Amino acid sequence: METARSEAARWARLNDLLLDALEQPAAGRDAFLDAACVDETGAPDPALRAEVAALLAAHEAAERDDAFTSPFALREAAGLDGARVGAWRLVEPVGAGGMGEVWRAERADGAYRQTAALKLLRPGLGPDFRARFLHERQLLAGLRHPGIARLLDGGEADGRPFLAVEFVDGEPITAYADARDLDVEARLRLFLQVCDAVAYAHRHLVVHRDLKPSNVLVAEEEGEPVVKLLDFGIAKLLAEGEGSEVPLTRTGLRVMTPEYAAPEQVTGGAVTTATDVYALGVLLYELLAGRRPYDLSGKTASEVERVVCEETPARPSTVAAVAPGAAPAAPRRRLRGDLDTVVMKALEKEPERRYPSAETLADDLRRHLGGLPVQARPATAGYRVGRFVRRHRLGVAAAAAVAMALVGGAAVALGQARVARAETAKAEAVNAFLIGLLGAANPDEDGRDVRVASLLDRAAADLGDAFEGQPDLEAAARHTLGVTYRELGLYAEAETQLGRALALRERLHGPRHPDVAETQHALALTRHEQGDYAAADSLYTLALATNRARFGQRHARTSLVLNDLGLVRYETGDLDGAIALYRQSLAIDEAMLGPDDRAVLQSLGNLAVALADKGETDEAARLFERTLATYRSEYPDDDESIAHALANLGSVRYDQGRGEEAAALQAEAVERFRRALGERHDYVAFALSNLGSTLGSLGRHAEAEPILREAASIYEEALGETHPNVGFPLVNLAKTLRELGQLEEAEAAARRAITLFREGFGPEHFAVGRALAALGDILMDGGRPADAAFRDALAVQEATLPPDHPDIAGSRSALGAALAALGRPDEAGPLLASGYEALRTSLGPDHARTRQAHERLLAFQQAAGR
Repeated sequence: METARSEAARWARLNDLLLDALEQPAAGRDAFLDAACVDETGAPDPALRAEVAALLAAHEAAERDDAFTSPFALREAAGLDGARVGAWRLVEPVGAGGMGEVWRAERADGAYRQTAALKLLRPGLGPDFRARFLHERQLLAGLRHPGIARLLDGGEADGRPFLAVEFVDGEPITAYADARDLDVEARLRLFLQVCDAVAYAHRHLVVHRDLKPSNVLVAEEEGEPVVKLLDFGIAKLLAEGEGSEVPLTRTGLRVMTPEYAAPEQVTGGAVTTATDVYALGVLLYELLAGRRPYDLSGKTASEVERVVCEETPARPSTVAAVAPGAAPAAPRRRLRGDLDTVVMKALEKEPERRYPSAETLADDLRRHLGGLPVQARPATAGYRVGRFVRRHRLGVAAAAAVAMALVGGAAVALGQARVARAETAKAEAVNAFLIGLLGAANPDEDGRDVRVASLLDRAAADLGDAFEGQPDLEAAARHTLGVTYRELGLYAEAETQLGRALALRERLHGPRHPDVAETQHALALTRHEQGDYAAADSLYTLALATNRARFGQRHARTSLVLNDLGLVRYETGDLDGAIALYRQSLAIDEAMLGPDDRAVLQSLGNLAVALADKGETDEAARLFERTLATYRSEYPDDDESIAHALANLGSVRYDQGRGEEAAALQAEAVERFRRALGERHDYVAFALSNLGSTLGSLGRHAEAEPILREAASIYEEALGETHPNVGFPLVNLAKTLRELGQLEEAEAAARRAITLFREGFGPEHFAVGRALAALGDILMDGGRPADAAFRDALAVQEATLPPDHPDIAGSRSALGAALAALGRPDEAGPLLASGYEALRTSLGPDHARTRQAHERLLAFQQAAGR
């Protein structure tokens, strides 16, 4: 008995020394061991020091190799083969951990045949470790899920607690995927099984805290891979009043695997469901990229803390193609965009910025696999519309997309027990609501073509009753419903739902809350897309102030609002303001996402458009060339994005006097837009308008006329007859009809465009100037006074464009010609000369506009006898 007591005391001292040593910086551990490993007299104890050093070495090996085989375990395992533990017989050791060893065991009591993984607590660990071991057993007793290895038995044998769980004959998830060369979709489906198991644990108020490949095994059942979650040894119970966490022997010792630990684990902060979401993000990163986000090998504890808490990992797509063991079917372009965004959201440093639960992470991945927009991605208009159109069908099946959007929008985090139970009840309420919504779509009663809009209308009508007394959930559902209405082009319905969501959120949270900013942004987009630029500008500005205050300047939400606000400023003629906002957004995106990310390319495109309209065509052309080349190489199947880049580069080529090249680019843009978005989308109208304008400049007016008429018709159908965008093809049509000699219809088209631009954009917008200039040309051809039109055009252009812009020079030349026709040569001569010289400088002597100005000047000089 005395020997056993002495041995137990020695084990306890070894345990204390190990834990104390782990608290020391790596560089100071040798000095600590020299001072601490002494006998009763204070003399050095080399044997004790050697044993503690061996334990430290085993611990470091565990961190490197994701396994832990300690001298404790080796010593305890010796001689236990065939030993009886309760109703089980130990067959062979299969692993070891800090609290004991794990054996493959067979049922030995004759009741029935069964294999188990039996975890046996090693002796001498003290009451804290024993309590943690029993805590794990209690947690497992309450979990019943096919993705979690189930508890089979538990008890004590010779004073040593044990637990027997389902034996999983499988491989770590990463090894399983790599050994079978699984493609990205197959890896995501495996990972979704992990998320489902973790989400189940979260709903039962359990956080695992040690998710890593060795704790996520994949076995095959009837030829299908099945994921099993293991080892809840350091799990945390969130339930109130149940001892939420078993204390550790040393408060400074953080039980975790550093490579998969969240920042709050590394720093000793509060552990919540978001902690598991971070580990899931690391696991997903490793599955897709073939490596972990950080290399922590050889780093001290302080270095680990700095890396995990401060360094931003590279996006998976930037390392997947070069990392050993990377998913063989995961080229960089396959991971760029949605998957990069999903992984990086899961890996946010601050818990509140991650996905709030494993369920919402899984939801985004399912949306990605289904071709739907993921909730994590900044919702640029092109991304939203493209995704929606590509997967949208008008039958009952589309209701699944609506349901997915509503669930994604309403999901909230599981925190402590009281909040968790409330949110679970809300989630169940949402599910019941959606089931009722889908069940209402009965083809037998409503006909086979049950439309999405009808289902949304039913949802809107039922929302108030469905979420009575739950204003936060009602606000989230109305927000998402409003966004879905907007994506369908149902703007009045969108405004109704978003307005109600905004009122609820402001009443709940006050005016400067992120949820309020989110709805302000969504409502701004709705007003923006209807041409209500003043309201959109105000709402964007409010959302931007809140995002900057809450998230900082370098954040995706800040960048997104900057970009959209820049678009409003651009569309209302404030080119300098737009360019400044675009440059801010671009700087944030490039720093966060890298040069080839879609968001960066979209920001580049917006900046280039504004630069082109300001007359800085060379810089604009360089930016468009870069975006087009990147889209073609990295996203070759993305017709919509490539079409935008083609159309924009074509416009710049036109401004550079390279008309044939411009027409070829714009024709390809039309083809790609039609393929991506259908025949009657407003982006098709945009591309057709540009193509028609270019063909007209090349003298191919008969080809241009039907193209421009189609563009105007599509815009009217898609956006409404009074939308200012209808004016762009009308201006181009007016120019073409003028060349074809149809002056009366040309004048009507020009005047209608002027009205649309003035009412939609305001009287001082560069588009108004262009339309007035077109009207002046038509009036001159008809032998009517045109000086007033050209003066008005010049006034608008001088107020909105830089002094050296070609449009200003062109209007000077045209006004000079109009004054010359009216017999006012003293006024005409300087305008004709200055206009020609400015165009020759900015566009070159061979540009069509320069040649036209030259002809006007020559005609004037000849008439004057010079």
